[in-house]
Amino acid sequence: MTEALSLPDQEVEIMVMPISKPQSETRKKSTLADFVGVLKDSPNFQDDPVVIQRQMRDDWD
Repeated sequence: MTEALSLPDQEVEIMVMPISKPQSETRKKSTLADFVGVLKDSPNFQDDPVVIQRQMRDDWD
């Protein structure tokens, strides 16, 4: 879909702002160890582990 852009017959100032992080920032590579314990306080995992497993399994039925 292409639309014509109609601008007034005068000077127009356009500001371009990047919406992503500059590529100069390097991302830290994550390891599995970085995620250990992240979900321990999650309300989704406060029940008995066997009950959670059964609920997840029964979700497929």
